[in-house]
Amino acid sequence: MQDRDHLAWAIRCTVIPYPGSVRKSKAVDSRKLQPDDPYGKQSCAPRRDTLWDAQVDNTISDMYYIQLPTGGPTQGDIWSNLPSGSNESELCDGLVITPRCDFAHSKSPVLNYLPIMSLEKYLLSVACFPQIEQIIGEARDSLRGKVAALNIDYLFDLNVPIDEIQNEVGQLKAKETLAKSKQVEKAFTEFDEGIEKLKRLKRLLGETKLSWDQLHSVLNKKRLYNAQRDLIKNNHADTYFLPPCDGLLEVPSLVLLRHIYTCPIGVVEPGRNERTDRFDLSTTNGAPERVLRLSSPFIESLMAKFAALFTRVGTRDIPDQTVQTFILSESLAAK
Repeated sequence: MQDRDHLAWAIRCTVIPYPGSVRKSKAVDSRKLQPDDPYGKQSCAPRRDTLWDAQVDNTISDMYYIQLPTGGPTQGDIWSNLPSGSNESELCDGLVITPRCDFAHSKSPVLNYLPIMSLEKYLLSVACFPQIEQIIGEARDSLRGKVAALNIDYLFDLNVPIDEIQNEVGQLKAKETLAKSKQVEKAFTEFDEGIEKLKRLKRLLGETKLSWDQLHSVLNKKRLYNAQRDLIKNNHADTYFLPPCDGLLEVPSLVLLRHIYTCPIGVVEPGRNERTDRFDLSTTNGAPERVLRLSSPFIESLMAKFAALFTRVGTRDIPDQTVQTFILSESLAAK
């Protein structure tokens, strides 16, 4: 029970709050966050000493990891400076998924691993965009209600592209026969404001990475908090959360389950030099180094989630009309 309490507390302390305007204030102690300030409104930009408590950090890292493990490489090892995908000149941190028996019996000439990315980088370059797409849908629905006075709401129901709806509104503005009541004028104004908001949101979708200011301009603090909380609690099928470990894994991070990288086994086992000649393993360019090993049952949990991601079987959905026929009428009866 005590470990569970520590884990819950670590999740709260790890969530990256939005960097507000307080830049020169004292570090915010996460233990002093009050229930009425769950998102750390007084916190500043992401800094390690302001985001999580060292004692909790050590407790969680001891539960998750074996630090600087000895012996040969095995499944669950976390290495730094591994080749990053197809670009061999770039390096990344990676978690080994090659089966243990392949190492024990030297069955595989390659090392399979999953890249590790910081929670902050993932949030600003990957996780933010589905949130923005959802906000675009909400903004479109809101715009539909605001232009009811123009009698063009049916265009939204037909999913007409917003550019075509804008052209239709432009033609309505040009008609002198349209009664320019206050309600109609208000609808025109709100439509123009809504269009500008949608354009601004779509421009953000064209970016590859957002800044904190850009993200906060479209996501409120509660939404931003929940997005991070879902990642930390492993509510997404294609990521697995790794808490920080002082000196070895400096920041909260995510294992990317959809990205499987491969390199020759000799990169991590110098005694086996299969096809490593094209890799520069000199210490000056960052030699691969094993820093951690994910402990049981977390490595088993990660591998089960990884396997489930790729062994799903797609089936046809039951149509909504058919679903209605299966719903028990007694369950809908008023009590």
